[in-house]
Amino acid sequence: MPLAWGPGAPSSFPSLRPRARTSLLLVGVVGCFALGVVAVAFAPADSDVASWWPAAGVATGVLLLGRRWTALVGAIGLATTAANLVAGRELPVAVAFGVANAAEALLVAWILTRGRREPARLEDLHDALRLLVATAAGAVLLGGLAGLIVRFLLDGPFVATVRSTMASHSASQLVLLPVLLLLPTVAARVRTAPGSLPEGVAQCGLLAVSVGVVFAPGQTWPTAFTVFPLLAWAALRLPPVVAAVEVLGCAVAVSVLTAEGAGPFGAELVRGSSPAEVGALVQAFLTAMALVALPLALSADQRRRSAAALADQSRLTDAVLDSEAAQVVVLDGELRVERANAAAVAAAGEGCRPGRSLWECGLLGRTVEETRDLLERCCGAPGGLEHTTRDAGTFRTVLWSGRRMVVPGRGVGYVLTGLDVTGHRTSQSFLGQVLEATRGTLLAGVDTGGRVTYWNAGAQHLLGHRAETVIGRPLADLVVPLPAGGPRPAGASPHSFEADRLGPEGRVDWQMLAADGTTRVVSVTVDVMTAPDGQPMGYVAVGKDVSGRRLEEQRLAAALERERQSTERLAEVSAIKSDLIASVSHELRTPLTNVLGFAELLVRDDALDAPHRHWVERIRQNGLDLRSLIEDLLLMSRVESEAPAAAHGSVDLTSLVERVVARARQQVVEDCRVAGRAVSAVVAVSRTAGPLPVLGDATQLERALWNVVTNAVKYSPEGGVVDVRCERVGDEVVVTVRDQGIGMAPGELERAFEPFFRGHRARESGIGGSGLGLGIVRSVVEAHGGRAAAAARPGGGLVVTLGLPAAWVREASQEERRRSDTATASSRAVALNGLTR
Repeated sequence: MPLAWGPGAPSSFPSLRPRARTSLLLVGVVGCFALGVVAVAFAPADSDVASWWPAAGVATGVLLLGRRWTALVGAIGLATTAANLVAGRELPVAVAFGVANAAEALLVAWILTRGRREPARLEDLHDALRLLVATAAGAVLLGGLAGLIVRFLLDGPFVATVRSTMASHSASQLVLLPVLLLLPTVAARVRTAPGSLPEGVAQCGLLAVSVGVVFAPGQTWPTAFTVFPLLAWAALRLPPVVAAVEVLGCAVAVSVLTAEGAGPFGAELVRGSSPAEVGALVQAFLTAMALVALPLALSADQRRRSAAALADQSRLTDAVLDSEAAQVVVLDGELRVERANAAAVAAAGEGCRPGRSLWECGLLGRTVEETRDLLERCCGAPGGLEHTTRDAGTFRTVLWSGRRMVVPGRGVGYVLTGLDVTGHRTSQSFLGQVLEATRGTLLAGVDTGGRVTYWNAGAQHLLGHRAETVIGRPLADLVVPLPAGGPRPAGASPHSFEADRLGPEGRVDWQMLAADGTTRVVSVTVDVMTAPDGQPMGYVAVGKDVSGRRLEEQRLAAALERERQSTERLAEVSAIKSDLIASVSHELRTPLTNVLGFAELLVRDDALDAPHRHWVERIRQNGLDLRSLIEDLLLMSRVESEAPAAAHGSVDLTSLVERVVARARQQVVEDCRVAGRAVSAVVAVSRTAGPLPVLGDATQLERALWNVVTNAVKYSPEGGVVDVRCERVGDEVVVTVRDQGIGMAPGELERAFEPFFRGHRARESGIGGSGLGLGIVRSVVEAHGGRAAAAARPGGGLVVTLGLPAAWVREASQEERRRSDTATASSRAVALNGLTR
């Protein structure tokens, strides 16, 4: 496996910021140099190597901390070389030891990071074993290289050097590296450690006292083993990093005190043992401390973390089970409850607790035999088993499904899952009863293939087919084609049902075949039933027998057709009448013109005596009346036959009213002059409001106003006043004509504008008239989109009101209609373009 040397290789401390990482690396390299100087300076006089080399652990830590190993290995080699030079060694020896120490650090770091494929860690016993293997491999490499250097460059002993350097470097790696690897996990492991802060303080204090007593100056008793129980206490009760720090502290204290000749190991120097032998003994003691405390601490921590994970998993499982709406019960082989979720406890009460028998909980059976039988059936049924329990008048239906399981070391167990379907079954039963109770309504369910899946009692009552004879058959077998021109019959394909469902009226008539061979017309509403994925899974048809209603509708349609034909005939007759009136009036106009012309000539003849002049005047007046009647008939015919003349142009109704009033005044004066009497009535315009334009035919509007004003004058008494007003009211221009004449009876007012109608007061007054005047008024006004009304005047007389839409309102309406027509034409053009593309 090639080494990953570049900056992309993983670091054992990825959370460090670049500046902090650089600072720590610099401190580590400087530490390698300083510790190397100290170690070489305090090397035993009879040894060519230092008895303890703490720089070994620091160098490995530098590589684990950094990313660029090439530069760091070189820095470690230079720092070690410089330390040996400063300590007084020659350059070749110093360089050789620098290379050996860098090689050791590189090998240990490479093994710990698995060839730099992942960060180094110390979380369990497997990682501890890897640390031991890496330490041993590094010690062997360094010991061999150091032995060769001492043998060939310093002419020293090979075996003693190998033994001494392996012990010192192994102790350094095992003491320093665990602290470095465990520091990033302090927060997580403090949480799982059972020991409290006071306990940790007490343990650290006892350990410090023990080390101080055992390795005190002058103390020669072999009591170094007393440190191990205290380290074991830290490993079992405190976080692993605490045990690692304590091992490091003990190592420093033991090394310093022994170097000063204190403690049981310092006593060996007094007894004559060589410094090299004592150094090897100390390094062995430090290694033993690390080997005792480190695996024990990791093992205890792993056990605690596993227990915490199991507890978390158990809590998660409980939370999941309690959040489940279904009842979940776990049973042992004796059918005793081991675990029950909240839904099961809520259903069975507090009796459903661990250790109770299933039949005692009342969830599935009340006796041992019944419970065992139901349990076997529940585990064997593919779709589960529905079980209903009754208690104090209430019942509960639960769909149980079970599974038998074999737990290693515990035998057979069961897991029961129950879904409360009480509400569903109650609703299903109620719905079934409701559907069966609707005997007047057909309810049929159909699958996507057109086959009947449901047939209610109403359908059976309506058509006589029993459900068992219909379910499974195509519904099209019961539908016969309707007569030509009738509604489309239902088919057997899903498309036909979809077309019925999406019909424009929402309903469709089916002619269905009854069991007795007759047919029924059924008005049906079709709706689709969808699956959870939105795809159709069938259709439901709801219908009522409308055979009688459809027969009545046919009769009504026939009657309406006869009425339409009669109306068309009446319209034809009315058209013939109008044509006849127009033709006759036209034919009468020519001879009447001659009669009036000759009468006018005779009136002007001075040779006529008074009686003959009176007779000629009567002929002339009657001719004028007849001509007025003919003109009224022609105008009535023209208004009824022509399209409304509401958009011929803008007409100022104020000016039109004033002109009509002026003509009426002149006519009154002329008539009174001819009759030889004083003016009998006064026509006055009491109110106008400036120009009030309307859209229409000025000639027809003037004739309508003339008829209203002259009608008021004709029936006014001597000295009467005809009041004419023209004003704007809202969006209308309103003309009001009030007279003081004979008026009309209240029951006759609504017929005032009927052609040829005259009130009984007019008939009794002896005043002539055809009854067409107001009829023409209404026809003209309504043709212009207006209204005409007549009302009795308080104190006597008649009030005629004509309302016409103002020009600005009609223009706005026409503009909006033009825009609508333009938009419709555009949309049609777009639609046609879309069809032709």
